[in-house]
Amino acid sequence: DKKVTIPERINNKPVYSIDDSAFYGNPNLEKVTLPKYVIRIGHQTFIGNASLTEVYLPDNLVDIGGWSFEGCPKLEAIYVKKGSKTEQSLNNLPFKKFIKYK
Repeated sequence: DKKVTIPERINNKPVYSIDDSAFYGNPNLEKVTLPKYVIRIGHQTFIGNASLTEVYLPDNLVDIGGWSFEGCPKLEAIYVKKGSKTEQSLNNLPFKKFIKYK
């Protein structure tokens, strides 16, 4: 799919984490929205996604794995809430230049 929205719950359990390499090298993915419960994105989660342009992150994301958005040449925006834990987590990473406010 080009646009993916991860559900808030799977089997009635909240989704707290996106595994390492979950979307590794997906050539079609353009937009991803993560649910409000996610607090961790694994290492290399979106690495090599040549078409990825937008990512919508939840407010309480505190752990962003290394190389998460590496090799995403079309990435234009990582949407976060201003002043959120997610914004603070991104400020220490090389892709903070893509931060946009939702």
